[in-house]
Amino acid sequence: MSRKYCFPLFALLLSLFSSSVFPRSISSRKLADYRDQKGYARLEELLARKQRSAAFGKYDDGNMMSNSLTSEERDKDGENILKRNGFIKIHNKPKYRHVLRRNGSLVLECDVSGQPPPSVYWLKNGEPPISQEESDNEIATNQINQYEYLTSGDGLASTRSRFFIDCATSDDEAIYSCVAEIPKDRTVSSTYVRITGPGPDPKKCKPDCVKPRIHMWSGTYVHESGKDARLVCRATGPDVEIQWFDEDDEPLLDQPLSEPLSIYTNKYIQLDSGDLIVKNLEWSDMGGYYCRARNECGEDKEFTFLYPVAPES
Repeated sequence: MSRKYCFPLFALLLSLFSSSVFPRSISSRKLADYRDQKGYARLEELLARKQRSAAFGKYDDGNMMSNSLTSEERDKDGENILKRNGFIKIHNKPKYRHVLRRNGSLVLECDVSGQPPPSVYWLKNGEPPISQEESDNEIATNQINQYEYLTSGDGLASTRSRFFIDCATSDDEAIYSCVAEIPKDRTVSSTYVRITGPGPDPKKCKPDCVKPRIHMWSGTYVHESGKDARLVCRATGPDVEIQWFDEDDEPLLDQPLSEPLSIYTNKYIQLDSGDLIVKNLEWSDMGGYYCRARNECGEDKEFTFLYPVAPES
């Protein structure tokens, strides 16, 4: 691949972020607290306490949660296992509050970095917004499997995710949480969406022809040479075909993926999810990769930068 990009490694060497987990289901009374500025701070404190409680299991006293690790969370040398095994941090968090008119549309975005590469999914009032089994609505695809870790290695990557709210109704008024997860840690960022009215004509809020939308993808990926890298690309929409290209716009595989199966070569494997596996990383693999989602109504495209590094001696 050509060297069109100069990749700033120091941008990926981020400070460790405090561990947390996703909030449990939130009551309607607490949801109402988000309607004003004062209530937001109270609910943020509630969410933080729930997250720490789930992470550490008990309070040291009646008010404050201890951030110290238990003996089981340290190895025999006293090392912090969570720190040793990786980190996650949410960047570009959704703002704390959105006001959306009825029948309007909103896109929530979340940008997460971590080692190993984090998985990202969304919750509505502390619960999955909808299950794949209950509906074919595109909102279902916003829920990435909570324990689907994107690699078993120690690569360093950013994962970006979008949550789409279309043709909003009163049922869409809720607290939405972006949850980032690696095997040893979770962190969460929440935003309140308030629905008001009136809004656009409901007959016009859904197009006759629905274009694909990429809702989760890898922004950057750094991994050791000789290892396999998994570049994420998840899209929603009817009859979507996903295809990967190099930075010169040449297809990496002969055909796009439109059926629930994998296609592969000696170098690349495209999974039925749309993700691309780059096998046995070499220096020549460095550069930009494009994921394109296409159907008869249009296309969406996102960029990933892959950077192989020498293995530690």
